[in-house]
Amino acid sequence: RELTEKLLAASLVTKPFTPPEHYQPAIEGTAVTQRQIDTGAGATDIWLVSRPDRPRDSAVLINFHGGGFVAPHTQRDICFCQRLAWDLNVLVVDVAYRTSTEAPFPRACYLAYDCVKWVLDSAAELDIDPGKLITVGHSAGGNLALGVSLLAQEKKEFSIALQVLDYPPVDLCTDPADKPDAFHTAVLPERAREINLLYLDDPSNGQKVLASPTLANPEQLAGMPETVMITGGRDNLRHEA
Repeated sequence: RELTEKLLAASLVTKPFTPPEHYQPAIEGTAVTQRQIDTGAGATDIWLVSRPDRPRDSAVLINFHGGGFVAPHTQRDICFCQRLAWDLNVLVVDVAYRTSTEAPFPRACYLAYDCVKWVLDSAAELDIDPGKLITVGHSAGGNLALGVSLLAQEKKEFSIALQVLDYPPVDLCTDPADKPDAFHTAVLPERAREINLLYLDDPSNGQKVLASPTLANPEQLAGMPETVMITGGRDNLRHEA
């Protein structure tokens, strides 16, 4: 496991990020505040991103970055959230959840849930409307966003108005080599298998609905919030999405 972690983490190191020119109005026109909040997985960093003219009781959008559960939060994620805050004029909250090298399944999912609950519990301080909650997740972050929706149904502590799922992996129980188009996709089976095993720690965890939301029963699916699903035409994750 230790060797796989090192090799996979090294392969996911990205080049320094230079924002595109068309991002400059968003970068210059939004304020970013870093906070550290308490969760069941320990102290967690979040970033609050907002325009100075954001209306009172605005909607709130909570973002979970991608990276195969392994890659950490980056400056690129903050810039993306600045663009969302600028275009939508809502409060955007960017979450640095625990990666699988720090804490395997299911800690990141419960941490993500705790962060959403903290935001809603802080609605008065943050000047947001708890009834206008949007969750957004990319790749592994989409898996976590789905997990938050499932936990929200179970715990009934808050409701989500909209979730946006960007090429999420939702089936971690099927071996990647057995999936459709397994060898005609961006992440080939051997690499996908390593990513899944690092996150799951024990392969049997892939049979749990928080790891594989595709196993959700009809009642759980019926209770999902309004959902926007985004997939890539040459990404075999599109089949399970």
